[in-house]
Amino acid sequence: MSSTSLADVEGLRALAHPTRLRILDLLRVHDQLTASECAVQLRLSPKSCSYHLHVLARQGLVEQGHPLAEDTRQRPWRRCFDEVQIPPPGETGGAGSDSARTDAIGASARHDLSLFLSFLASPQAEIGDWASSTTVHTRAVLMTPAELKAWGEAVEEVTRSHVEKAGRTRRDGRSPVRLAVRGFPQTAPGAETAD
Repeated sequence: MSSTSLADVEGLRALAHPTRLRILDLLRVHDQLTASECAVQLRLSPKSCSYHLHVLARQGLVEQGHPLAEDTRQRPWRRCFDEVQIPPPGETGGAGSDSARTDAIGASARHDLSLFLSFLASPQAEIGDWASSTTVHTRAVLMTPAELKAWGEAVEEVTRSHVEKAGRTRRDGRSPVRLAVRGFPQTAPGAETAD
């Protein structure tokens, strides 16, 4: 699995836009798409999709392929990396990078939540194998920052092994899936109203 980390402000800002996150998702499912094909699937204009694809290309996240045989003006786009990571605070560079990092993480969290809520509203959420395989885990515990970091790294190690295994096998019945795990210090109940 190839991955990259975006540590500069422009790269982080590129990820902080919902349309760009949707385009990256599309290019994960389809090996390559033209701006017009992206536009049809996202119900946007080709001009808008082309603009967002060029923003992603400037950050090295997508690249253009060879022209389609039937139309040399139409060039498909493809992802450059399977995974894009956002580094921890302090490892980003430039003025405003921590704010851009927070914006990118927030956009990703809203995107994940939107996809999950759309799934829950679909018939797929109530019947069949996908309904029984849907996973929701929430755990709250008292930890130090180091313990939370170690927990996240352990979850990532297990997750990576499942992703790599899925990448080595091809089976019918596959569909794009998403596992979103977030670990963060929670405000204690009642703390926001305490004197």
